[in-house]
Amino acid sequence: MIKWQDDADTLEQILDRRGLQDFFLTLVHVLEEKEEHIRVNWQDEPLAKRWGRVADATISPRLRKAINQL
Repeated sequence: MIKWQDDADTLEQILDRRGLQDFFLTLVHVLEEKEEHIRVNWQDEPLAKRWGRVADATISPRLRKAINQL
């Protein structure tokens, strides 16, 4: 069993229940919440911006197109 197998199984269950697009949209939401938390609570604007860039890149137009073809 790999180290993260339980987490991998949970993620697969979420994908089965919600679908790939909702999975990625939820991930983007979590990343944006992390960005805001860092900005407000840590007052670390450079780190918050890095989290924001990750959120923006997570569901690129290319990825969205691929998801829509499933």
